[in-house]
Amino acid sequence: MANEHTNNQTFPQQKIFLNAPLIVRYLIGNDPKLDDFIILGQKAMMTTDKELYEALGSLTKYDNFKITKLAKLMEVADVYPHRELTKTNKDVLTFEKMELIRKEALKQNTDDKKK
Repeated sequence: MANEHTNNQTFPQQKIFLNAPLIVRYLIGNDPKLDDFIILGQKAMMTTDKELYEALGSLTKYDNFKITKLAKLMEVADVYPHRELTKTNKDVLTFEKMELIRKEALKQNTDDKKK
């Protein structure tokens, strides 16, 4: 009787990690595949509060940001505390970091259009 519950155990599903550039791409980009992936929520997704903070902090007043997309993201993705997962503090979001996030997010979007 080593472990009576072996057959009844469920193992956590592997989750897809959403980083800040991907979140920015979803929130302000025009990528139907990414929109469908997140909106349909067919795969388990996760992010951290740090990635969400960096993504939201990277938006500008000129972006076509729709709050409903953020609400949907919060519905389908699990958000974990960065400090608890990494045992480190969040870095301050600098202008340089914001530009890197935006560049990566928008580069991915333009790369898809070239295909």
